[in-house]
Amino acid sequence: MLDSSYNLMKKEIQEQRKLCEQYRKKRDKIVKYKGMHLRTSIKHKRTYYYRYEKDKSIYLGNEHNPEVQKIQAWYFYDEIVQSLENNIRLMEEMLQGYRPMDLEAVKGRLPKKYISLIMQKELLDLPEGTEIQKKYIAMKEYKESIPPKYPEALRITAFDGTPVRSKVEAMIYACLCTAGFYVIYEFPIEIEKGRYVCPDFLLIHPVTGQIYIWEHLGLWFGTGDTSNYRRSYLQKLDLYNTIGFVTGINLFTSFEPEEGLDMKKIAETIEQLFDSKVTHGMKSLAAKQDPIFSKFAG
Repeated sequence: MLDSSYNLMKKEIQEQRKLCEQYRKKRDKIVKYKGMHLRTSIKHKRTYYYRYEKDKSIYLGNEHNPEVQKIQAWYFYDEIVQSLENNIRLMEEMLQGYRPMDLEAVKGRLPKKYISLIMQKELLDLPEGTEIQKKYIAMKEYKESIPPKYPEALRITAFDGTPVRSKVEAMIYACLCTAGFYVIYEFPIEIEKGRYVCPDFLLIHPVTGQIYIWEHLGLWFGTGDTSNYRRSYLQKLDLYNTIGFVTGINLFTSFEPEEGLDMKKIAETIEQLFDSKVTHGMKSLAAKQDPIFSKFAG
């Protein structure tokens, strides 16, 4: 979204520069009349002109005299040029200190910690009722109709009231929403009748409609025997591949290594994912997802 006031002023400066150049050329053609002054006298209700130079007046005649007209024209063009130059200077000075008020510019002036979820929604500037938004709403309603697994473990509340299973998941959920994705926590993807696989986060890009999965493998590097945990995810990964989700293309993971969670890196990865282009490979994978998600089309 462009800041209209800023761009209108830039356009006005360009227009005034063009106009200034036009009148400057006209003035310069009669530059020899620069510094000449006119005096007038009125006789019998008619105006007569004199060229005044160094305490000496030279009679020129009435307003139809070519020299009178040239001197008048020089002062006329010079006044226009000076006025335009002054306007241009003032507008340029204003632009130098002008702060564009489009949301992207405001975001660029703020430290990241002050970029709110409300601002991110404003930055997208999406109209209500888009086909992608309708799809997201339909999928949310469908998710609510399917009871979650182990609901007693949904003890943490995310920023928007969504119940999740850990504080780390709440932070990742907030990062995904802040980036601009439509996010559904543990969306039940029906693999076959009555059989579901529930990714931690299902993401829908609000512009392209591309669907991504984000899994947070918090216990992958956990203490003790994590073999069953890893084996379970690898089986889940096979299911994802079957329905068109491939690691590094439209399926992404995060971990909690011994040195601790790097939320900054996760947030940067999410931002890059949001800004990435839809590739031919992603389109091919999306075709494999159609049998599952097409029923939610707006």
